[in-house]
Amino acid sequence: MLEVKRRGLRLARELRLRVEAVVLERRFMAARVRAEAMAARRSPQQRLTYERMSQWAREHPERRRAHRLVHSAIRSGKISRPIRCDGCGLDRRLEAHHGDYTKPLGVRWFCRSCHLRVHRCEEVLG
Repeated sequence: MLEVKRRGLRLARELRLRVEAVVLERRFMAARVRAEAMAARRSPQQRLTYERMSQWAREHPERRRAHRLVHSAIRSGKISRPIRCDGCGLDRRLEAHHGDYTKPLGVRWFCRSCHLRVHRCEEVLG
């Protein structure tokens, strides 16, 4: 009697695991279909930009990691965006600049024009 009960429990567990596997597979397929549909809706220019960004992320994993860490820290409240640009001191939308990617949260905050200027100077000096 006890053996029959154990076998029944084992079969129930196996059935539950199979059902969970099917559910996960369907979710995965649905997500894949959504991603493919979204990719099909992109304009040629958007596709090119997306491909360039993906290629950049593959070529620079340490930079991508630093960008993600700053983004996560901002969302979690560990760091906050200042109001004024470190370059010109104006009240504008700011971008994080990594001077050293080995210190991902050590960023300086620049407006777009100052950020571009900093990168141009780095290219000339670098």
